[in-house]
Amino acid sequence: MASPYSRPSPIRVKCVLNRRNAKTLNFKLVNGEIRPGNQEVTYLSALSTGGQVYVTQSSSDSAAFEEGVTYYIKNYTVSSRYGQQRLFMGPNTTTYKTAPLTLTFDAEKMAKDALIPPSVSVTGDEQDLFSRGCYLTLEGTVEHMQVPRMTTVRDTEVPILDLGIRSGSRVLEVSLWRDQALTKLQINDKINICHLRANAKASKFNSTAYTTVEVLEQGPVVENIVIIGLSEANGEVSLLAEDFSEYTACPELLEQSPEELLCQLPLHLEVVHDHRKIQKINYVDEL
Repeated sequence: MASPYSRPSPIRVKCVLNRRNAKTLNFKLVNGEIRPGNQEVTYLSALSTGGQVYVTQSSSDSAAFEEGVTYYIKNYTVSSRYGQQRLFMGPNTTTYKTAPLTLTFDAEKMAKDALIPPSVSVTGDEQDLFSRGCYLTLEGTVEHMQVPRMTTVRDTEVPILDLGIRSGSRVLEVSLWRDQALTKLQINDKINICHLRANAKASKFNSTAYTTVEVLEQGPVVENIVIIGLSEANGEVSLLAEDFSEYTACPELLEQSPEELLCQLPLHLEVVHDHRKIQKINYVDEL
């Protein structure tokens, strides 16, 4: 059987992109809160000859190559056993900066995709959403979520966060794993999640090693709601809407006491809120 490793002739490559990769090796529970433990930091570099892409890894404090710089590399080893051409450097490897290598747009993109694969943006309403084999990007609003919990994966305890994202006309179930499960999110947050994998059998999405979660800027929202319940706690009034979503308001925003308002339920309100924290209330006629 042929070896997956080879030691070819000196090579001229351009470093197109570097990527810092921080992997959390363990997680710990502190006062009921899951926190990341020790981390292992490595750097990946995408190197291109113009026709071939190589990925190399270094575990030093910085990447082994500078982005945009061209090098000659001698005494390296190449392996294809990880699904892509990986270039390994040892004690005898030497690198020399040299004249710039000009790459085509396609060659640059191929190198970048080797480090960060493309993720296709979807609306949430596609019929083939769960049959696509590529990475997907979802944008939507957090409709519901559980608290992060620990689960066992390959004899290791890792955190997982299950949440529902309203994207398009559907609420899609998403599981965030490991570090992404510790992202601070709130109900009604507008978020963008990239590099998800669809699980057709479970009709849900799972995060991957490439996934990032971005909370998008969102100002106060004006909304008409119908209140069917009231409660008081910790100096605030909680309002239960007819769709069972919950809002909070300072008592000073209400024209009457909660006891008086109870007799007038259901209440039709126009509210200005930020993450369902009410900032302004207008009483409107019954719809």
